[in-house]
Amino acid sequence: MIPFNALLFIFISGVAAVSQKEKKLQNVIEGDIMLREDKDYWGRKSGPLVDMKKNRWTEGIVPYVLNETVYNAYDVYVINEALQEIEDFTCISFIRRTTEKDYIYVTPDGGCWSYVGRQGGSQVVSLTVPDCINKGTVIHELMHVLGFWHEHNRSDRDDFIEIIWSNVIKDKEINFAKSFPEASNFLKFPYDYQSVMHYDAYAFSVSPRLPTMRPKQPRTRLRDLGRAKTIGTLTETDILEITELYEC
Repeated sequence: MIPFNALLFIFISGVAAVSQKEKKLQNVIEGDIMLREDKDYWGRKSGPLVDMKKNRWTEGIVPYVLNETVYNAYDVYVINEALQEIEDFTCISFIRRTTEKDYIYVTPDGGCWSYVGRQGGSQVVSLTVPDCINKGTVIHELMHVLGFWHEHNRSDRDDFIEIIWSNVIKDKEINFAKSFPEASNFLKFPYDYQSVMHYDAYAFSVSPRLPTMRPKQPRTRLRDLGRAKTIGTLTETDILEITELYEC
């Protein structure tokens, strides 16, 4: 029989671990963007949060470590497919980390989320099994790693989509907050309904049958929203934005 004191220690340790993770996840905005603890939503605590060029990866090279102790062969295959998709169409290179100071650590850490851009040192990209193990989701999180924000949160998004607030889950409205112009990816590029960085039409909905976003462009269908994420690829605009940011 395990002594009572030992059981109590295990219980308290477990509660502390859960509380720490819950506290960390409170820093997640827009569904999957992790903020540093020294920043608020727009970085007012310690300087601009959004400095896309400052947070680029040097020469477009992203060192990474994959926690293969928790991912099976299929999981690793899907993650590698996503890495390869970005490499095939852009100048970005993902390399296995050796001694590099700045790198991403891919591991399940409570949902699908990433920091935006290079943070310095080790930074987690959370891909929980099985929900996050699909090519489109992995590409989406890697785009955050590269420095990109959500398309549907662009400051000019109201010209292109209607947010149906009555269909949004209570307390999830913050996920549709518009960003400031400097936090939008590249406003000079056309709004990209199909971008891998655009959520689908039913994101954060009270019902799988009720859309939370409706396109204003007549020939654009609900199923077009975030189509690249659904099928696991990059759109032409996604590729152009990477080329623009990394000057390659």
